[in-house]
Amino acid sequence: MKSGGMRWMVVVGLCLCGLGLAPMADATVIIATDPSVPAITTAMTGFETLGDMMVGMTVTAYFAGGGSEQAVWAATGLGAGAAVGTGWSLSLSGDSFLTNFILDYNAGVALERLVLDGAPGQTVFDRTLPDPGTLNSAAGIDFTEYVAPGGLTMTVTYRNPLALNADPPVLDEWVKLDIEFSMATGGGLPSGSDVEFMQDTDNASTAIVVIPEPMTLSLLALGGLGLLSRRRRNR
Repeated sequence: MKSGGMRWMVVVGLCLCGLGLAPMADATVIIATDPSVPAITTAMTGFETLGDMMVGMTVTAYFAGGGSEQAVWAATGLGAGAAVGTGWSLSLSGDSFLTNFILDYNAGVALERLVLDGAPGQTVFDRTLPDPGTLNSAAGIDFTEYVAPGGLTMTVTYRNPLALNADPPVLDEWVKLDIEFSMATGGGLPSGSDVEFMQDTDNASTAIVVIPEPMTLSLLALGGLGLLSRRRRNR
């Protein structure tokens, strides 16, 4: 397992354009956050998450014309995993801090939106800042595009900030990654496209519970842990 210090050394290395490691500027990325509905868990397992450690995460594709399809993340090999739909897939092989997610899209119609919900797989998306952030999360990496069609804009919204126990969210760990696609010429991501992006992930050691509105973290201070306990008993 890597140390937090080693993680920052990797971040510095990835930023050195002279080494040829900078991402290709094929697309525009707009990053936003929606902290309105928090989530809670008890602890993190650590900061190294491989592709086969996100089993159960759901990935929902929304297509031009109003259709959608949800796929469930499954292990595909040692350190590798994927969510596979009809004519499309999202995969990761290795550590999400070091390797790219790969979206292979051939569904026949344009893709307007892709939503990754980590809660069913006890997976969260770790942003660069704040650092060190949530306990045991170490350094994170914001959504960074590496390969995408020219003229594509991806609006990436982090949703459901994660809190540990009754503490307020630190705002580095998020449960959902919501990606909207739009082309300069109109429409979403065309069929026949490949997109590669980096996004660091971490894993929670217990179930992630998204807190329904109008509940707040002040209420969790009174009953959050009981909520987690009851959910485990019901399962």
